[in-house]
Amino acid sequence: MGSVAELRDAVKDTLDRKGIYKQLQAHMRSQVYKILLDAEEEPRPEPCNENLIVNELIREYLIYNGYKDTLSVFLPESGQPQTRPFDRDFLVQQLGVKETSTTQQVPLLYTLAARQPDPSTAAAAAVSAFQSGDAGRTSHKQHCLQQ
Repeated sequence: MGSVAELRDAVKDTLDRKGIYKQLQAHMRSQVYKILLDAEEEPRPEPCNENLIVNELIREYLIYNGYKDTLSVFLPESGQPQTRPFDRDFLVQQLGVKETSTTQQVPLLYTLAARQPDPSTAAAAAVSAFQSGDAGRTSHKQHCLQQ
């Protein structure tokens, strides 16, 4: 019989080959984050409208790809409500996306990544701020665009 270290390595390798090891790591991170979040005394601020929309795009992407543990950390960390504040039709309208039978099958992030931004949209202004380096100097609360 091998050593404890050899047994540990063999178990880890088997879990890794079966794709279980990364799931266990993600689940463990999620549980640790929940414990830490429960210990926080100060409630998280409500996200602004732009962050709510971006967070919904991320939520849709995470659900589509089966990233359940990531989603369980993302929602409380971002301050996003557990229930969806917007449906897909609202997001499509706000983002100016032209839906097709193909785009309806995938998260809106895929559609947005595949198109060139319209310079008149708020998203283009945010991208411009990021590219100019202004975005990195402010907190996430300050990224909310003024209406």
